[in-house]
Amino acid sequence: KYKFIRHVGSSKHFVVKNEDGLWGIINKDGEYVGELRAKFEQAPIILKDGFAVIDDKKIKFYDGSGKSIRQVDGYVQAISIDGEHIVAATAKKNSAQILNAKGEELLQDNIYLS
Repeated sequence: KYKFIRHVGSSKHFVVKNEDGLWGIINKDGEYVGELRAKFEQAPIILKDGFAVIDDKKIKFYDGSGKSIRQVDGYVQAISIDGEHIVAATAKKNSAQILNAKGEELLQDNIYLS
């Protein structure tokens, strides 16, 4: 059924990759969580109170039930740094931003990486 399953910390959820190579989130009973069915090309990020997914140069944020709560444009990669925040690389070369689990940018200006 799944080619890949990953459990993150104390979360009650699992990141899964199906046989078609698409990613989603399931709960401990093996059921997909809300809108987070296996339909994403990149693995979702499990956060303390929700989830984030990179999809078509956007980060889509979901609450704990898997309901979409916000979309932020212009990001191509993201990684959780503490379960509550993510560092997200922008579409601009060598630029990043820190976002909280609600998709709010926390820095006034982007971080420039060298």
